[in-house]
Amino acid sequence: MADQWGDRAGKDLARKFKAHCRELGAVCWLCHQPIAYDAPAQTSDAFEPDHAVPRDVAPELALDWDNLRPAHCSCNRARGKRDVPLPLGPQTRAW
Repeated sequence: MADQWGDRAGKDLARKFKAHCRELGAVCWLCHQPIAYDAPAQTSDAFEPDHAVPRDVAPELALDWDNLRPAHCSCNRARGKRDVPLPLGPQTRAW
């Protein structure tokens, strides 16, 4: 299956997902910091939808809303196609 993210359907989905995330005040899922939703596209703190499962791995999920996560442009691009490490959780005691 071909990746349809660059097609009209992908652009529409990205626009709707951005509006949804802005309304929620969603933070970057990678660094957990606020996103500058009004920043110019492709600037470091700007919003960019990230695919939890990369499009190269699963092109059939490119247009799946549930595969999208809010991210900074810089965080998304730094992550690339790597998996996101799971957080370890709180420390049980101070070391």
